Amino acid sequence: MRRTLIAHVENVPGLLARVDGLLRRHSIPVESLVFDAVATPARLTITARASAEAAALVVRQMRRFEDVRDVQEATPESAHETVARLRAAR
Repeated sequence: MRRTLIAHVENVPGLLARVDGLLRRHSIPVESLVFDAVATPARLTITARASAEAAALVVRQMRRFEDVRDVQEATPESAHETVARLRAAR
């Protein structure tokens, strides 16, 4: 199933590589990865195909990263609200 993870992170070198490595270790195919560094903290949105258990595991492991302030799985409703808000901001 398609899962959307939203993380608020520090904009530091190597963070995307660590997130990518985490997803590869769990064999989770990424459909999209969006990094918005305009705001502080930066926002990382990951859309991937994963089971609920795999997504929960990735969220727990990302919370251990030093540069990740917060990470959560978005519900379909909150993901649509976020997209609508971003489009309205343009």
